[in-house]
Amino acid sequence: MTLQHERCVFQLLKKHYSRYTLEKVTQITGTPSADLEKVYKSYGSTGTPDKAGTELYAMGWCQHTVGVQNIRAMSIIQSLLGTWALPRWN
Repeated sequence: MTLQHERCVFQLLKKHYSRYTLEKVTQITGTPSADLEKVYKSYGSTGTPDKAGTELYAMGWCQHTVGVQNIRAMSIIQSLLGTWALPRWN
């Protein structure tokens, strides 16, 4: 209930993603660290009750060579921010 147990999914994710420092992500993506910080701060601010960040899914995501990983990563980010919702079928 407190998300503090070492085998809690949130603790496992924290441990896994802790290796991706700003410098490491800059090295991998080629995106300047200042630009990454702007994006992280902006998107991270949506994890509040009065804001909601979202990802727009398009076919290019799943057709990419690492498409499954892209979609999984975005769903994890949405879950961590508490801004996920189940699809609504009409």
